[in-house]
Amino acid sequence: MKTLLISSINKQIQLNPQEEADAILAFGQTLTLPKDQLLYPINGVCKYIYFIEKGIIRHSYNSESGENITCDFSMEGQFLTDYGSFTKNELSLYQFQAMEEVLYLKINLSDLSKLYASYPKIETFGRLIAEQTAQRITQMARSLISEKAAYRYERLLKERPDLLQRVPQKYIAAYLGIKPESLSRIRKTYSN
Repeated sequence: MKTLLISSINKQIQLNPQEEADAILAFGQTLTLPKDQLLYPINGVCKYIYFIEKGIIRHSYNSESGENITCDFSMEGQFLTDYGSFTKNELSLYQFQAMEEVLYLKINLSDLSKLYASYPKIETFGRLIAEQTAQRITQMARSLISEKAAYRYERLLKERPDLLQRVPQKYIAAYLGIKPESLSRIRKTYSN
């Protein structure tokens, strides 16, 4: 856990291993989430920011009609949280479900704030992650609005091929904004 987390951070900023790295690890708690379980209860508050060491988490929400919609996936080396719920202590609209057993580290807002106050590099890293997340969400929204499903599948194949092997196809289809039957047709095109 420690190696992947610190190396992921060090890709963005260079931590002092004796100070900042140790401080992050001291505040974080490492846990395992069994397959199909949720990180926190439905309609609960997301009280942590999470770092995934191993496994895949599916992000979803329930539409007004009650349909569960897959909107993203997080996997090894990535951070996730429901930022609004986490920072405002409000009920979360999202659910984070393990697609396979997940090993993760979590840290609460109070401890994260202490890290930010004590270590400017860690605060800078938090800002960079927030900026990258906002850019990724904007790109995903633009893609769903303006790109054909086949192109979205092709990009997923190039950028996140592991998902196609590790996540059930019904969730991949929902993530791409299409029905499973449409995904089957697109996959046949790429396998020929």
